[in-house]
Amino acid sequence: MRRVAFETVANVGSTVTQPIDLPSVHMAGSDAHFAAHLDVGPHGFAVYLSREAEYPVLDIDGTDVQLQQVVDQLQAALIARRTLAR
Repeated sequence: MRRVAFETVANVGSTVTQPIDLPSVHMAGSDAHFAAHLDVGPHGFAVYLSREAEYPVLDIDGTDVQLQQVVDQLQAALIARRTLAR
């Protein structure tokens, strides 16, 4: 997975987004895998299945506080996962 630095922010129209590549992504019920990415924008997170996709398959809208809580909970879950794997 490639990490994207903040200086690679994309300006799409009047909306500024921060793309973050995701590891192996597949949709339930399908064996197909996608080169998906997550865009962090002014309204929240959007998941796209490819760079060429016109629309996201998932939008997660929220305030900065709500989205930070999601990120914090993901971080805590990853720490717990590493702890359990030992």
